[in-house]
Amino acid sequence: MNVWAIKSKHAKLLLCVLVVLIGFGLRFWRLGTLPAEMHRDEVAIGYNAYSLAKTGQDEHGVAWPVNFTSFGDYKLPGMIYTVIGTIQVFGLNAFAVRLPTAIASVATLVAVFWLSREMGWSKRVSFVAMLLLTLAYWHITQARNTYEPMVGLFFSVAGWASWLAGRRRRLWYAGALGAYLAGSLFYNLPFLLMPILFVVTWAITEQPLKTWRRRQTWLSAWPVLVAGLVGVGLSLLFQSSNTGKSGITIFMSKDILDLATNSVHAMLIGGVPSRIARMVDHVNLFSTLQFFKGYFSVFNPAYVFFTGDPNSWHNLRSIGLGNSNPVLLIPFGIGMLTLLKQRSKQSAQLLLAYLLLSPIVSALTIDSPVTNRLLDFHLAITLVAAVGVTQLYDQLWKSQSRARKTVFGLGVALYLGMFGVFGLRYFFSYNQLLPNEWNPGMTDMMAFVQANSAKYDWVYITPDLDLAYIHFAFHTPFDPQTFQTDAVWKKNGFEFVDQYQKYRFQHFDGFNYLNPSNVAELFDDQHRRILLVNKGEPDLKTNFIWTDVDWGGRWLWYAREVSLDQAIAMFAAQPPAPKRDTLLQYLRSCQAGRCDYSLVGDVGVAPDAQPIQP
Repeated sequence: MNVWAIKSKHAKLLLCVLVVLIGFGLRFWRLGTLPAEMHRDEVAIGYNAYSLAKTGQDEHGVAWPVNFTSFGDYKLPGMIYTVIGTIQVFGLNAFAVRLPTAIASVATLVAVFWLSREMGWSKRVSFVAMLLLTLAYWHITQARNTYEPMVGLFFSVAGWASWLAGRRRRLWYAGALGAYLAGSLFYNLPFLLMPILFVVTWAITEQPLKTWRRRQTWLSAWPVLVAGLVGVGLSLLFQSSNTGKSGITIFMSKDILDLATNSVHAMLIGGVPSRIARMVDHVNLFSTLQFFKGYFSVFNPAYVFFTGDPNSWHNLRSIGLGNSNPVLLIPFGIGMLTLLKQRSKQSAQLLLAYLLLSPIVSALTIDSPVTNRLLDFHLAITLVAAVGVTQLYDQLWKSQSRARKTVFGLGVALYLGMFGVFGLRYFFSYNQLLPNEWNPGMTDMMAFVQANSAKYDWVYITPDLDLAYIHFAFHTPFDPQTFQTDAVWKKNGFEFVDQYQKYRFQHFDGFNYLNPSNVAELFDDQHRRILLVNKGEPDLKTNFIWTDVDWGGRWLWYAREVSLDQAIAMFAAQPPAPKRDTLLQYLRSCQAGRCDYSLVGDVGVAPDAQPIQP
């Protein structure tokens, strides 16, 4: 069936609706359970939204913040405030927290058709772009976790399409600025990239270098100026968020600064004059070189089609796939040749500009390429591939040659075959192969702890579970009002909770570290039994009360318990010594029914414990 030969408008509309419905199914089926676990940003967004819904304050006790401190990474407010609504309807769970991202991803399928048409491409190219995006690996997988860049992508696409539509009716410029504002509330990429696209669009469509004497040329620039003012306002509004992320840029990178400093010292030691050494090894030169390295690394086909970036939350390396279907390499190449041949057309100029400008933001960071900051780039690749597919269709399928038709048919079959490989691997094996960064088995561990925590006075959760406190706050869940007042915060790179009520998110160092000044922090009248939860494979495989080992023999979690009686037995077996004798006497007093705090002083004594009166 030749879908592009369909004449009926209703049939074409139904075909587009069918594609969107397929996209909906691929993004919503098992949304709450695939991926099986939630990463730290997902639960942080969910718990802060839950806390706001219950108390009007975030996890730190700040009322209705514009910048969310969270772990010290200063999250933007858009996703958190949006998730409040879905949590109110569906409860505090993975589906509710992921729902806004999935909705935005489906909306982007429609928006990309609109953008392609506004660029000047045919309905055929626009439909193919929508179809390819519907089946894009990266777009499906990143739509299935709480992912601010995906929502940002929707606003970028819709905003740029509105901007292009503003050439016909100026009211669309207001829509573009609204999308710019909304996208900037979710992620920094729209905030930085959209003004660049607005300026370049104005330059391509108005050609000011050729028409600079015309008054209309400069009058048409007013939306660009308004967008700039909006950008300045947003920058001031989210200053804390921007400051919190400045360390990952090439301008503020400690690694680059150290590299430049060490290079200068090396030259000075080697006898190079100071002025020359500081000029040759100036930090700005290192930053510039890092920018170009990051920029061109984005175009590496290995990254785009075969590996993705190193972040296990955003790549498919565990199932042997990259960000995009590798069969698209050929239509992408054909599409690039087509754009270069048609470079005098505005549609080709706009798409080339999109492809070349979209990696800039990622290149400004020290760890480029990063998929988070490259969704627009991947969308540009999809649009170029759509141009290539239509060219191949015209040259091969519409040819009178049966051989050419066969080649095109084989290409389509190969593409669909690779998508089938992706579908089977992702939907049916990805959860079984979750990388350690996803904390596989965490749901089972949480269920075990919740079922057994009442038996214990302390629950130690290993910090090998990345920012463990926020996972427990979300899944238990912790009462927001109590959490805001009782949580004990610490800072070590990230800001994190070290202790909340009976939960201690820290390593248990055993009994050897105990001394008279800290023993009451572990054992007192209210605390005698301790649950220890650890991640990974233990050195000694004994004395477990619970283990979680996956189907392949990979150790995920294990739990042990320790008690006051075990501590007494250990110290009783040691040779007599003043410290040991004091500890043993104190612990035995606790065992007898009431701890004698006079033996250890008041250091570390629980707030509700009363020392024995002499």
